[in-house]
Amino acid sequence: MKRVLLFGSFDIIHDGHRYVFEEAQKLGDEVCVVIARDERITLLKGRPPHFSQETRRAHLMVEKNVDQVHLGSKDDVYACIDSIQPTIIVLGYDQEAYTDSLMEVLQEKSMEEVKVVRLQSFHPEVYKSSILRKQI
Repeated sequence: MKRVLLFGSFDIIHDGHRYVFEEAQKLGDEVCVVIARDERITLLKGRPPHFSQETRRAHLMVEKNVDQVHLGSKDDVYACIDSIQPTIIVLGYDQEAYTDSLMEVLQEKSMEEVKVVRLQSFHPEVYKSSILRKQI
């Protein structure tokens, strides 16, 4: 079974996210999404998320191309790789946090066979959380 892992904040779900979920579903049999904890988002972005981690999790659980939703680790952002054991990790076109060292982390975990795919954007001039946040 090909298990696809996505990770991120997924604060305001939009069609750009849905595009990512759909493309991830095409790559494997099961799509597992790991959402960042509220405190991690605040640390990275300098502001709290619009929706709480529980609300973001509930929003993702009803998405048709998402099979599992997990809350990220408090201590180790890469712990989800060990627990989910993905075949493929999908990154969004603009996803930067924790991606620079991802290949090194996979090597350290002896998981070099895990494929990392960065998707193209889907109308980023419209479907980008920072743009949508201003509209709310």
